[in-house]
Amino acid sequence: MATIIAGIGAQKSFEKVLDIALDELGKTEGDPRRIGGRSETIDFTVDRPGYSGKFEKFKLVIISEGEELQKLQAAAESLPEGMCDCVNDVEEGHISFTLPGSMTGEINYDVLRQAVERIIQQVTIPEVWRFDGSRYNTAPPSIELLFRALIQYKASDIHLSPGEKPIFRIDNDMLVSDLMPALSGPQIYNLIKQLSPDNAWEEFVETHQNSFSFHQKGIGYARASGFLKAGQPHLTFRYHPEDIPSFEDLNVPPDIMENLAKLHNGLICIRSEER
Repeated sequence: MATIIAGIGAQKSFEKVLDIALDELGKTEGDPRRIGGRSETIDFTVDRPGYSGKFEKFKLVIISEGEELQKLQAAAESLPEGMCDCVNDVEEGHISFTLPGSMTGEINYDVLRQAVERIIQQVTIPEVWRFDGSRYNTAPPSIELLFRALIQYKASDIHLSPGEKPIFRIDNDMLVSDLMPALSGPQIYNLIKQLSPDNAWEEFVETHQNSFSFHQKGIGYARASGFLKAGQPHLTFRYHPEDIPSFEDLNVPPDIMENLAKLHNGLICIRSEER
C-alpha cells in the first residue's frame, strides 16, 4: 500500500506521533495492526493484536551519538528488568530498542508505554515522517448483506471507500451505515478482483479503473465501478432490480406510456408538478 508522507509539527510524545499516523492511514487505507514510521533520525515499528486499541509491541531505531546516546542508554537501563532489550550498533551509528524485551509474565501495558516515552524524551521528535500500514483486515465483506441492506434502505447506490463504513445513496442523500466496520483498502481491492470478470480485472490492472455488471442471485443486478483514487481502491454499485417494474408499480399511466412508445419521431418533454 501507499507510503504517506506527513509533516506533523513539533510533538512532545511518541503517542501523539502514533495518533497522527493512525489518523492519516485510517483516512486512506483503514485501520492497520502494524505501523511503520521512518524519519531522518528515528525509525519505528509498532504492533497490536487487533484493528483497534493500543499498540503492545514497539521497535525503535534511533541514530545517535555522544551525550545523547549516553542518555538513551541510561534511560533503557533505568527501566524494569526485561522491559527493554537495547542494542548499540556502533558501526551503523544507531541504537535499537525492543519493548517489551525479555520480560516474562504479565505485562502492564500502561507501564510499557511510559517506558517508550521515557526513551523518546531523550531525543527531539522529527517533524516529517513516512508512515506505512500493514496487516490490514482482509476478510471479505458480505456482498449479499450489502445488497439486502440496499433493498432495506431503498437506496440506489452503494459506495465503498477505504477507512469508511459502507455509504448508501438514498434520494441523493448519503447514509453512512453501521452495517459493518470501516473497510480497509485491501478488502476493497480484493473485492474488485473477486467480482470483476477476467477481462474487466485486466482492465483495472492496466488502467486502474473498470466497470462491469454483477448479479446477486435473488436480489438484483448492479453496475459496478472500481477505480483507484490517490492510489487507493474504491468500489461503487448502481442497483437494478431483477424484475423490471410495471407501469403500475411506477405509478405511470399505462395508456399514455404505450402511446408514447409508438412514436418514432420528435422530442418528448415531460414536466413534473408538485402536488
